[in-house]
Amino acid sequence: MKKLIELTQRGTIWEAGQWDITRALFGKKETNAMHDLGVFVAKQVLAYEKDQSKAAAILLLICLDFAYNAVVSVSSFSARFNRYANEQ
Repeated sequence: MKKLIELTQRGTIWEAGQWDITRALFGKKETNAMHDLGVFVAKQVLAYEKDQSKAAAILLLICLDFAYNAVVSVSSFSARFNRYANEQ
């Protein structure tokens, strides 16, 4: 829960909630493409859910779902590969 509150206060949800004019006037720190993608997704979530705490929770669920799907796809591939290798 502490991490979720920290994400809300200082994470991509907070950054996505800033006005574009604020970022234009005061600039933003240098980021990478993955961070920019995270801010884009956070903006999409904020368009759906205005409450930043709930939006941070939704973003966390999206990340957990992505991690789960990555693990499932790798384990499925390795199981099929092992089955194929054992048939040879």
